[in-house]
Amino acid sequence: MSTLPKKIRQKLKKEANEWDAAVAGESPEQVQRLLDKGRAF
Repeated sequence: MSTLPKKIRQKLKKEANEWDAAVAGESPEQVQRLLDKGRAF
């Protein structure tokens, strides 16, 4: 299996860091609600 292009990996990593920062500021109950509303891909 081939790896993703470097540009895409960098953008995904940046997005993941933003999500981590946003989730870190939420209460556990709010995080659970957000996870329940999300959809698997």
